Amino acid sequence: MATYTAAQYLLAMGALRCGGSGS
Repeated sequence: MATYTAAQYLLAMGALRCGGSGS
């Protein structure tokens, strides 16, 4: 489950960095 959590975290960070709150 650790891998899943890590993936979700990375995806969330990537979305925030790329899209920000606007997207």
